[in-house]
Amino acid sequence: IVYAASLDHFEAEKKFNKGHQIGYLSLINLLNSKFIKKKLKKIIFLSTAQVYKSYCRKNININSEIFPKNAYSLFHIQAENFLKYFSLKNSVKTICLRISNGYGEPIFNKTNSWSIVINDLCLQAFKNNSININSNPNDYRNFINVKDIAKEIVLNIKKKHNNNFIIKNIGSNKNIRIKTLAKIIKSKFQLLLNQNIMINYKNKKNNKIKMYKFKNNNLSKKKLISPEVGVEKLIKYIHFN
Repeated sequence: IVYAASLDHFEAEKKFNKGHQIGYLSLINLLNSKFIKKKLKKIIFLSTAQVYKSYCRKNININSEIFPKNAYSLFHIQAENFLKYFSLKNSVKTICLRISNGYGEPIFNKTNSWSIVINDLCLQAFKNNSININSNPNDYRNFINVKDIAKEIVLNIKKKHNNNFIIKNIGSNKNIRIKTLAKIIKSKFQLLLNQNIMINYKNKKNNKIKMYKFKNNNLSKKKLISPEVGVEKLIKYIHFN
C-alpha cells in the first residue's frame, strides 16, 4: 500500500474533521480490514517535513523534534504513530517518507495542486504577469519534483528493508531562497513565452535568514530534477493546458 491521501495544508486547517478522517482515521480503517491484513506486505506512507518543530529554521534530520504546528502536521504525526504501532504489532514493513516541498505538473488536469509554492507562483505569473511573495523573500526552502518523489516510492517498494518501521527525509540536494525561486520563474517565462513577470515583495523587512540543512535519506540522490528544469516543464504544462 502507498498511502498518499490527505487534504492540503490550507484545506486541512479549514475542514478539520474531514482532514482528520482522510489523513488518519481512513488509514486505520484500511489497515484493520481483514482482507488487507491477510495480503499486506509493505506500507509506504507519504508524510511531510512539516512535522518537524523547526523545519525551515534549523538543521533537520530524522531525529529532530516533531511538533504539531497545524492540522496538516498533526494528522501526519498521528498517522506515523499509528503506523509505528501497527508495523511492530503485525511485523509489516513500513516506510514513512517525510517529504519536503513537492512541486510539478499534475498527471491529471483535474488534480488541484495549485496551492503548493512553486505551482502557485507559476500559475500567478501566467494569469497576472506578476508574482506576489507574501513571506520573507530570504527564507530558504527545500523543493523536490513530484517525479523524483515517485521514483523514491518505486525504489522503496523494490528495496528489501531490514527494519519493520523506517522514517526517511525525502528532499533535494540543496535549499534555495524564495526570491531566487521567483527569479528563476521570471527568467523562464521570459525565455519560453517572452512574458515579462513582475515580482512583488509584500514583506518589506527583507530580513536575512540563516540557511538550514535538511538531511535527506533518498535512495537515489543523483540526477534529481533541478528547480530550473522543473519550473520550465511546469510552465509548459500551464501554457498548453
